[in-house]
Amino acid sequence: MPGRGKNIIACAKKLKNYHGGVARVSGISTQWVNDFQEYLKFNAGVSLFTAAVYAESLRSVLNQAVKENILIKSPALGLKRITASDKEIAFLSAGEIRALFSCADNLAWAETARARHLNRERGYTPGSL
Repeated sequence: MPGRGKNIIACAKKLKNYHGGVARVSGISTQWVNDFQEYLKFNAGVSLFTAAVYAESLRSVLNQAVKENILIKSPALGLKRITASDKEIAFLSAGEIRALFSCADNLAWAETARARHLNRERGYTPGSL
């Protein structure tokens, strides 16, 4: 899987920021993984998508530790994964939508007026193209 190594390295940097040093695999509990996921979602300064990628990277490392008999079972096993539904979605109000379309209409009008002006400067007339 391309990029997986980069994701694990980036996750390790966030782990260091969160933990303040080296985290020993033997000291990682289900609660610790859950707390780290909460840190990723709310305090790590990354998007929710990136938080989910980092959390999955940690799960991947923990699963590998189980495969290599370093851990008996993954502390992340059974924990809820970070998903896009965890994020609160903000909707525009009717006034904000009207303002947005008003800006778009004004931009479209200005762009059309500029195009007409440039066409006149270049000697184009309606129907000459």
